[in-house]
Amino acid sequence: MERKAVKSGIFFCLLLCTSFASSFNSLSKYCRKSMNDNSTSGIFQHPVRCDAYIQCVPRKDGPFAHEKICPSHLYFDPRLLTCNWQSCVLCEKGCKNHSKKNMPCLAAILLGSMIITTWL
Repeated sequence: MERKAVKSGIFFCLLLCTSFASSFNSLSKYCRKSMNDNSTSGIFQHPVRCDAYIQCVPRKDGPFAHEKICPSHLYFDPRLLTCNWQSCVLCEKGCKNHSKKNMPCLAAILLGSMIITTWL
């Protein structure tokens, strides 16, 4: 019984590691497409998530992708390059969004662990 549990644990770990490596590889490719040749680094919309963004950092062997997740109830705002209230962001990835164009909006700008709000 214990051998079966160990085998199941090893299989799960391999499956998880393979999934992570595949995701990391595709995000690095996304960075390669998004960054200019002269870029020192960059922050870009996540290719499939509204509540996340990708921070790309150049390295000798190609760009390194850091996936960053916005705090709860916030989406990444590509205009401000930061997380913002969902109602202020037009997300084109099929996420539920209540954004209205040309409407004043209270933006939440994240600075470290502080959230500063301002009217847009």
